[in-house]
Amino acid sequence: MTEEERKKRPSDIQQLFGSANECSNDKVLLAIQTYGLFDKQISRLENDLAGFEGEINEKALSIRKSEEAQVKSNRSHHSTHETRSLLIINLMDKKAQRMCKQQEKRIKEKQKVILGKNNLRPKLSFSIKLGAI
Repeated sequence: MTEEERKKRPSDIQQLFGSANECSNDKVLLAIQTYGLFDKQISRLENDLAGFEGEINEKALSIRKSEEAQVKSNRSHHSTHETRSLLIINLMDKKAQRMCKQQEKRIKEKQKVILGKNNLRPKLSFSIKLGAI
């Protein structure tokens, strides 16, 4: 190596280090933004799920109450066909509830995959190792 190359080498190394440092800072910022987006989306999904559960429970309760009222008021007037229809409606309601529980279970499993096995928000960690220049 010539004397000129030897003098230029530290400035080249410093310039390369500066560019690497800038890239690492960009990566950290992107990771923080990504974490925020994931956290916001997970919160939105949790709120939607709670709302859907409430709606389903309200509908199921109102359907059951109306069915029970119809059965009580018309118990003696129901034909076999009408009784079967009410049983089928009740079975369909139970099936819908099972499907909702399965969907809820799938959503929670997806959340576990995103958040990790311990259901914790992912932690951002990074370190910068500087070598001797």
